[in-house]
Amino acid sequence: MTAADWIKFTPGWLAFVISVGTLVHKWWRGRHVRALGPDSDALRTLLADFRTWFAMTLDEPVTQTQLQNTDGTASAHQRLNDLIGRRSDKELIKHLERVGEHWAQFSAYLMPGSPYMQPGTSQRAEWEAERERLWDEQRRISEEGRNEVEAALGRLNRLERKNLKVS
Repeated sequence: MTAADWIKFTPGWLAFVISVGTLVHKWWRGRHVRALGPDSDALRTLLADFRTWFAMTLDEPVTQTQLQNTDGTASAHQRLNDLIGRRSDKELIKHLERVGEHWAQFSAYLMPGSPYMQPGTSQRAEWEAERERLWDEQRRISEEGRNEVEAALGRLNRLERKNLKVS
């Protein structure tokens, strides 16, 4: 191949390399966008709500009535499942599913509303023991749930940073 041939074919090869590079960049960016999914702000807000709800057990046990009176808790698990379905990053999905599992467990250990009981009755000691057991379970589950929320938020932040770098 002579120098004239190099000069003749160089623009075509450069155009080919640039076109392939652009396609690879588009594919790579699309992959990151799909991994992050739409509504990342809605997911971040919901995870912050879960963190707040899990932290409710620090001072006193959470009753069914308290949680029902808190805005958004009734549909929180369904909203989380809807947002999970819109993601493709396996690690983020794993953390979000664990948050949902912890929320279901947390909801199972809610204390019934306090019935009126006289302190001197024989049932009072059993009631207090059951209440303490439920509170211990709530604290354990909420600690694990908060750790998963933090892990999910960390993964979401990493995906957003990658997405900004690729853009």
